[in-house]
Amino acid sequence: MQIDHIGIVVLSLEEAVHHWEQVFGYKQYTRKVENTRQKVYVVFLKKEGSLPVKLLEPADKTSPIYRFAKRGGGLHHLCFKCDDLNKEVIRMEELGLRILTPLNRVRLLPMRILLLFLLNRDSISNSLIRISVPVS
Repeated sequence: MQIDHIGIVVLSLEEAVHHWEQVFGYKQYTRKVENTRQKVYVVFLKKEGSLPVKLLEPADKTSPIYRFAKRGGGLHHLCFKCDDLNKEVIRMEELGLRILTPLNRVRLLPMRILLLFLLNRDSISNSLIRISVPVS
């Protein structure tokens, strides 16, 4: 697997996009999109030779990331891409990793299938991980 993008929680997409452009030289390459299921607004940034960055802003106070954003936000998730989601799920289950979204609840998106994992085996790593595969 390879890292596809990193997700960062922000309080304001507009301010964060400006910050990332000024400080790091990234450019916005998607329009602001609302994810009503997760109650967030999302924008992707890119920079030649670097990983894409996904900025997430809470849509309202009921968003799961609202309190995190109010405390300053920060790294939310890493998204890895793979060729075979079923094989990766089996491999991760065999490693004893906790799967937050069962395969039968995986959502189809325009470009990818996403699956959430919380890696917490033996307290080695507690990270929100997304796995994506291209939709054929």
